[in-house]
Amino acid sequence: MSTSLLLLAPIMVSVAFADYSITRYCTSLQGTQDSQGCTTTGSPSCYAQPSGNLGGVTLSFDVATDTASLHCCGSWYYTMTLNGNGGSSGWTGCYKSSGDWQVVSAEKLTYNPSTNTITHNNVQGCQLSGSSCCWANAVGGLGGGTLCFYQTGSDFGGPQFSLNAPSSTGSGPGLDYSVDGTYSNGQYVGSFDATPGKFSDECIYVYPQALGNATVHV
Repeated sequence: MSTSLLLLAPIMVSVAFADYSITRYCTSLQGTQDSQGCTTTGSPSCYAQPSGNLGGVTLSFDVATDTASLHCCGSWYYTMTLNGNGGSSGWTGCYKSSGDWQVVSAEKLTYNPSTNTITHNNVQGCQLSGSSCCWANAVGGLGGGTLCFYQTGSDFGGPQFSLNAPSSTGSGPGLDYSVDGTYSNGQYVGSFDATPGKFSDECIYVYPQALGNATVHV
């Protein structure tokens, strides 16, 4: 009895990746206004060459979560929300802070339109009443502060959050920041997660480019 073996040739599948132009605008640690950028090619990230006082960094964009990320210098990083709906207008987002900005590591503000409430770091919150801001009482390790949500408050006309908290010691500048937000699952979210003490004034612009193709061998 003879047995015939059917040999299957490798299947090649062409997968389309959306490419994006990512540009970073920021105030460097030296206090200068600088920018740098790059274009992704078949992947979600790209390398932006050094520019001005800025060293080379890896920039990336996640269209599923409307977030942009930066990695550089061994362990420095940040991830922040962007607003926009793609198309020719792209996505834009900024995080700007002052006062005790060096203490920021992971900040998240959420606005729920059904309850008209703003929540800070999923712990502290308050309900808006006739204005865009409300006072959130101290909870746990978070001191009291003013939380704000603006439907079209960003520089680009999209949603924006802000937080203003006095110094927990009663002296010093306290913390003041704004971050652009995105809409997801029935609520607005603005977040900035970063290496503490390294980033205080950051903007990311993302614009879609032509589709690139990658070949996957199965």
